[in-house]
Amino acid sequence: MVLALSALYVRFGGLPWIRGAFYGIGAAVIAVIARSAVKLARKTVARDWLLWVVLAVNAALTAWTEKEIVWVVALSGVLVWLVQAPPRWSATSPLALSMASPFWFLAGVNGVASWPAVVRIAAYFGEAGVFMFVVEVEAIRHTADGTRTGSAR
Repeated sequence: MVLALSALYVRFGGLPWIRGAFYGIGAAVIAVIARSAVKLARKTVARDWLLWVVLAVNAALTAWTEKEIVWVVALSGVLVWLVQAPPRWSATSPLALSMASPFWFLAGVNGVASWPAVVRIAAYFGEAGVFMFVVEVEAIRHTADGTRTGSAR
């Protein structure tokens, strides 16, 4: 449906009713994402007060800064891990030895990944990033300030 409306929008030069349809579709997509986020939060966070506090802090920080700060999310995970399942430190335990070296962070839980796996993962996220960038640029280009720019008129 969105693809057909996009083709009509480009072909006929930004008809007002198509612009309105895009705004309506955008609102519907936001509603679906918000509903899914609420359902996911209820299932994963449930009744754990610590997880609700972490969720609220991360949500407030994201709303305030208008960006997701990766190191805050990572530290939140480490905080929950240390509070809910603290490691038992011992001078001879393998965990204590592995925590002393930063290589555990780079190698992963199951050891170093093979190069083909790393290339597949990088290609997947690279394609996804490029796709989302192109979609966002096109959406902004076609709907910014209610005007339409570009060579197809």
